[in-house]
Amino acid sequence: MLLLTLATLASEPVKSLCDQAALDARAAAANAEYTRLNMLDLMRSEHKLSDRRTQAYEGVVLEVGQHVRTTGNPGTVKPVETGHARELRIVGKTGTVMCFTDSRSGSSSMQLAVVRWDPAEWAEDAVPLDHMEQGRMYSMEDLAELSRKLEKEAARVSIGAFESTIHPSYLVAAP
Repeated sequence: MLLLTLATLASEPVKSLCDQAALDARAAAANAEYTRLNMLDLMRSEHKLSDRRTQAYEGVVLEVGQHVRTTGNPGTVKPVETGHARELRIVGKTGTVMCFTDSRSGSSSMQLAVVRWDPAEWAEDAVPLDHMEQGRMYSMEDLAELSRKLEKEAARVSIGAFESTIHPSYLVAAP
């Protein structure tokens, strides 16, 4: 899952991705990082802001301004996205829906939510960024097993509010 984010320090105001220029700049930075990691073909995407105030996905309706939390296993937030040195797990995090985007990657398209994540303690993800071990790709089973093992030992870091895009299937209303 591609999560484009705009990191902020705790003392800085959160800059909104609900601005096409900011969204384009973050996508360019992420695409440059994916090129460096030789993942460009898998990850390159373009985002266009939508004027929708609601987004429905499989019976769940999200609204701009709604407080949400992640559900399932939405993946990680990348260093290029947060400014933190390691990937951070996004499981169980809460935030507020700010707007919606339409995303294109190759011939596929999808609608994403821009969420301003609440300041929180995040768990680092210790799986290598390039998903390689001694020159071989991890299988999905290897990644799942390694992820479970490392979750118990993961370092925790405090991250201030920032915005990122996320697929609506990973969001539910938060109390």
